[in-house]
Amino acid sequence: MLGCGLYIPLAAAVAGLNARGGAEAVGEATTNGVVAASLGCLLIDLTVSLAFQFVRL
Repeated sequence: MLGCGLYIPLAAAVAGLNARGGAEAVGEATTNGVVAASLGCLLIDLTVSLAFQFVRL
């Protein structure tokens, strides 16, 4: 899905660019990026599914 394909690198980049404080901060930023990308994709998928359900396609 195009929405997830755009959202995953953006979430990862934002989390990575906000990392400050060495290796531990990079590990935490990686975890935060993965969690944000996963939840974002689930929400995008839910939104698209509901939209198609209402349109009945």
